[in-house]
Amino acid sequence: MKNVLILLVLLLSVKTYAVEQIDLVDKEYEISMDGVSTSFEVIRSEATPKKISLKINYKRAVSKCTEYETDTVWVPPTRAYICEPDSEVCREVDGRRICHRVQGQCAWEYVSGYYDERTVCVAHQDIHHPISQIVKLNFKKSHKLAANAREVFQVKIDQLNRYRKQLEMSGEVIEASGQYKIKSSDSIFTYLTLNFKKK
Repeated sequence: MKNVLILLVLLLSVKTYAVEQIDLVDKEYEISMDGVSTSFEVIRSEATPKKISLKINYKRAVSKCTEYETDTVWVPPTRAYICEPDSEVCREVDGRRICHRVQGQCAWEYVSGYYDERTVCVAHQDIHHPISQIVKLNFKKSHKLAANAREVFQVKIDQLNRYRKQLEMSGEVIEASGQYKIKSSDSIFTYLTLNFKKK
């Protein structure tokens, strides 16, 4: 059984494939990632759009407490800087009531030790929530291809931490008409993008 299963959903029709290679002829694809990493090959031809959107479906883990215990702990004595609450002092002046605030006094005081009951978690379980993210493949600065020519690249997508949404993309040349610099870019204003730039 293949280790990597990629579900591709075309823009106008829904089709499921068990493949490790994608012929890039449409502008949008949908990929379901099994686990925290996946890799696949993409085939670029003259018909490939300059920019392609990949909707990545994956899961983010959230740790939930499944068992609690109440424990009694000793809180040792300490010194604390304690302030009295502010007060308001009022008086009558020529038939008018005038008030002003008096700031409470503050001082270091000794606080005795005491026993306290605390509820603590003693068992956790990961709950996996389905999420999705749009990433891009950018071929705007790639080599120009002849009518029957093709290029093949390997694309790898990693979830950096199963408890976070962040993804990382990388790529390498399998077959190309020239040399490439493949680099990912990301910012808070743009999509995570894998850029294929000719050298």
